[in-house]
Amino acid sequence: MSDDLGSKGQWEEAMSQLAHLEFYRGNFEVSRKLYDQCVISADERKDTKMVNRCKAGLAAVLLATGEVESALKILEITNSYGQLALALLRTGKPAEAYEMAQKVKDRFKGRRTKYYVLKGFVSVAEVILSLLEAAVEKQQELKYSSSTGAAAERQLRLSATQSSGRFFSAMDENRRASRRQSGNVIDEPDEPDTKMEDFEDADTLQALAQEWIDKLAQFSSVYALAHPRMLLFKGQMKFLTGEKGTGINLVRKSQAAAQKMNMPYDEALAKHFLATHADTHESPKLLVEAQEFFSRLGINQHSHV
Repeated sequence: MSDDLGSKGQWEEAMSQLAHLEFYRGNFEVSRKLYDQCVISADERKDTKMVNRCKAGLAAVLLATGEVESALKILEITNSYGQLALALLRTGKPAEAYEMAQKVKDRFKGRRTKYYVLKGFVSVAEVILSLLEAAVEKQQELKYSSSTGAAAERQLRLSATQSSGRFFSAMDENRRASRRQSGNVIDEPDEPDTKMEDFEDADTLQALAQEWIDKLAQFSSVYALAHPRMLLFKGQMKFLTGEKGTGINLVRKSQAAAQKMNMPYDEALAKHFLATHADTHESPKLLVEAQEFFSRLGINQHSHV
C-alpha cells in the first residue's frame, strides 16, 4: 500500500511539473487537464500540499484565459497569495490586491528555489506594475488639472478686475480683509485632500516594482522560463518612469526571447504592449498578431493586458 502511495506521489510530481511546462508553452488546455488529474490523485492520498500546489497551477491557467472569477474561488482556499492578489486586482479591488501582495514572501533560495514559485513572483510584479501605472496616470491628471485650473483662475480674476474697475476691486479686497480678521474666510477654497494610500503612491510602488523585478531577475538566473516576463516587466517599468525608449527596447527583447523559447503567451503579451505603446508603423500589425495569438491560446477575454 505504501509503495502504491509513493508511486502516486512521484507520478503527481512529474505531472505537475509537466503541467507547469505546458502552461509556459501556451498549451493551457493540456496544462489544465494535467493539474485536474493531479488534484484528484493527491486528494485521494490526502496530500494537501500537492493539492494546494496543483490548484494554484490551475488558477494560473484560469487567470491567463480570463476566467478570473473561477480563479478567485480556487485561490481563496489556497496559500498562493501572489495569484490571489492578481485575481483581486482584476476584479476591481486594488487596495485588497496590494494588501495581499504584501503577504508574499521572498522564497528565492538560489538553485534550491522551487519552480512553481515563479507564478507567485510574476503575479506580484504584475500587480505592483499595474498599480504603478494607475498611480502615474492619476499623478499626471492631477498635475494637468492643477495647471489648467490655476490658469483658468488667473484668467478669471484678470477678467473680473478689468471689467469691474479698480473701485469695485478695492471694495472686494476690503471685504476679504474683514473676513480674515474675523476668522471667517468663506471665499477661500479648501486645500484638496492629497493624502494617498500606499497602493496609490507612485514612489512607494516604483520602489516595490523594482524590488520584485530584481527578484524575477534572480529567478531567471535559475529558471530560464522567467526571462521573457522579467524583460517585459523591466521594460514596462522603464516606460512608466520616463525612459520610454529603453522600455520599448526591453519589451522587444522580451518578445524575441519568448519567440526563441517557444512561449507564445509571453510573446503575445510583449506584442500587445508594443502595439499599444510603441506608436510605430508596426503597431497595427503587432496588435493583429497579438490578438491572433490570444485567440489561438483560447483566451477570449484579455482586457488585463
